[in-house]
Amino acid sequence: MSEPHAIDRSRHRLLVVNDDPVGRYTTVRLLNAAGFPTLEAATGAEAL
Repeated sequence: MSEPHAIDRSRHRLLVVNDDPVGRYTTVRLLNAAGFPTLEAATGAEAL
């Protein structure tokens, strides 16, 4: 079995789309704390 590879989190960006401001804020904060850069949007149209 091969060894798992570490993820270079700084090379990836996550898009969080959630119409609930508290849920979006919480998710973004948790992802940022884990080292993932994030973008956020409140609607699908805004995300596009």
